[in-house]
Amino acid sequence: MVVPMRKAGLWWRLGALSIDWVLGTIVAVVISLFLLTILEYAFEDGKLFKRLEKGPEKHRRFEATNTGRVAIAIVGSFGFFVFCLAFNLKTQATPGRMIFRLRIRSRDGLTPTTRQIVVSSLGAIPVGLAFPIFLAYGKGYAVTDLVALVVGAFFIGLARKRQTPFEMLARTVVIRQRRARKTTSRPKFEKKIAPNPYIFGPPIRGKQMFFGRENDLRFIRTHLDNAVLLLWGPRRTGKTSLFMQICSRQTAVPFDDIIPAYIDAQNLVMGIVNNDADFYRELAAAVAAGAGDVDIDLGALDFSQKSAAASLKRVIEQAIGKDGDRRLTFFVDEFTLLEKRIEEGTLTENVPVFLSGLVNGNANISIVLTGSREADPETMPRIWLLIQNLAPDLCQQVGVLLEEDCRRLITEPVKERLEVAPEVVDLIYRLTGGHPFFTQFICHQMVIHANRQKQAYIDIDDLEAFVPPTVEKMPDETLDIWSRTLSEDQRWILSVMGEMLEESDDTITESALWRQLRQPEYELVMTKRELHAGLDGLIRVDILSETRREEYAFNIDLLRHWIRKKHPVRSLYAARQEAAHEPKSQTTETKEDGAASE
Repeated sequence: MVVPMRKAGLWWRLGALSIDWVLGTIVAVVISLFLLTILEYAFEDGKLFKRLEKGPEKHRRFEATNTGRVAIAIVGSFGFFVFCLAFNLKTQATPGRMIFRLRIRSRDGLTPTTRQIVVSSLGAIPVGLAFPIFLAYGKGYAVTDLVALVVGAFFIGLARKRQTPFEMLARTVVIRQRRARKTTSRPKFEKKIAPNPYIFGPPIRGKQMFFGRENDLRFIRTHLDNAVLLLWGPRRTGKTSLFMQICSRQTAVPFDDIIPAYIDAQNLVMGIVNNDADFYRELAAAVAAGAGDVDIDLGALDFSQKSAAASLKRVIEQAIGKDGDRRLTFFVDEFTLLEKRIEEGTLTENVPVFLSGLVNGNANISIVLTGSREADPETMPRIWLLIQNLAPDLCQQVGVLLEEDCRRLITEPVKERLEVAPEVVDLIYRLTGGHPFFTQFICHQMVIHANRQKQAYIDIDDLEAFVPPTVEKMPDETLDIWSRTLSEDQRWILSVMGEMLEESDDTITESALWRQLRQPEYELVMTKRELHAGLDGLIRVDILSETRREEYAFNIDLLRHWIRKKHPVRSLYAARQEAAHEPKSQTTETKEDGAASE
C-alpha cells in the first residue's frame, strides 16, 4: 500500500524509525563484535583492550576499555552509515521507509541529488552510535542510557515532520548553493521577451516552435502510397499542428512531392458548409491552395448541387496533371465530425461514398484522417465506409512528446534570452509528462514570470513561485479534455487518485483504488472490469502510466494538481446528486445539447 507523506501519521513514521533503529543496532553491533574479535589480539596495551586474566593462550579474555568501547561503537555506526548510504543511493529510502513505502523526496519534488542523499544518510550515525555504546562490554550504562534516550527523543520528536533533520540539512545545503549561484554567473536582464514564443491555444504554424514528431512524420511518409491513413489521439496533442507543418512543407521529413489539401472538419460545422455542394467546393479550394504552382480558376467552375462533384474531379485532374506524376493527399482534421453533419442532415450519405470511390479509384489520391479517439463503427457507421478495410498498421496514435523533444521545447525557444536551470527542465517535464499543450502552457507562464521579475534566469525557487497560480488559471482546454475526452468512470478514477496521491511520484495499486472507489458514501456502481477498462483508457491517452503491474501513477502531474484543486471527489458526488434530482426531460435536453456542441 502506498502511503502519501502527509497521510503517513505518527505511527507509520515511528514504525519506520523503529525498523531503522533495530537494523542500525544489528548492523552496528555485528560490525563492533567483528572488530572486537579481529582487534583484541592487536591491542593489548591497555588503550583499547585490557587482558582480564592470565593463563593458557586459548583461555585469554580481553575487555574493551572505555576508549575501546567508544572507538568500536563509532566504527560500527560508520559501518551502518555506509550501509544506509548504499541503500539510499539505490532506493532513495531507508530500509524502514521502504517497508512502509515512505520514500525520501526533496521538498521541490525532484529526485534527490547524490549530495542530498549523502547528507540525509548522516542520520545513520547517531542511530548506529547509541545502542552499540548501550550494549558495550561492561560499564557506563548510565551514560549510554542517556545518549540513547537523547538521540531517540531527537528523532521521535521530529517524526511528524515531512523530513528527518538530516534531510532538512540536505535541503538547506542545496538552498544555499542556489542562492550562491544566483549572485554569481547569472545573465543580466536586458528587456522583456516579447512576443512570448510559447503557444498553447492555436495550432503551431511556424517551424521554430515545432519539435519532434519524427516518428509520426515517417509513418505518414512511409505509408502515403496507401489510400487511407488514420492518426488518432486525445485533444490538444498536436495533430493539427502536424498537418500544418506538412502542408507548409517545413518538416524534417520531406513532403515536397505531394499536393497537400488541408480540410478542417471543425470549421465545416460553423455554417461554412450547408450541403454537399458546399463541401465539395471546400475540397476544391483546398486542392487549389495546395497546388499553388498550378493555375486553377475555381470561379469558372460550376459548384451547384448537381455539378459540384464533377467540378471537384476536374480540379483534382488539373492538380495531379495529365501524366499523374503528382500525389494528391487530403489531410482531414477531426473527420469524425462529418458523421454528426450527416446525422443532422447537413450532408448526405453520398459524401463518404464519394470520398471512398475517389481514393479507391485513383492510385495518386490518398486521405490522412485524424480523430480524437479511435474510429468505432458503432458510433460512425457512414464515415466508417472510408476506413472499414484499414489495416492495423495504417493506424497510429499521436501522443505525448519524447522526453528529448520536450526538453528541447522547454529550452530552445528562449535559449538566447532566458537561462533555465536543468532541475527546472526536469520538473517541468515531470509536471507535463511531455504533453505538448501543457508544456507550452507552463513555459508560457514561465516567460511571463521572468518578464515580471525582470530576470534572465529561472530556477526552482521561481518555479515554486509561479506553478501554484498556474494551477488556478489552467486554460479552458483543460476542462474540455476533462469533460469531453474522459468518461464519467474515468473522471471518478482520476478524482480519487488525485486525493490519494499527494506527491508527484506516488503510485497506487488497482486493488487499493478499487477499495477506495467502493466507499459507501460515493454510491458508485462500477465493476472491477469497468475500473480496469477505465485505467487502460487513461493509459492510452497518456494521462496515467503503469509503473509496475497494476500499479498506477499520474503521467501528467499538472493534471493531478488541477484535479485536486478543481475536481475533488466531493464535487463529483455533488454533481451526481444534482443530476439525480433534475427533471428527466431537462437532463435529456442537456445531454443532447452537449452532444451537439461536440
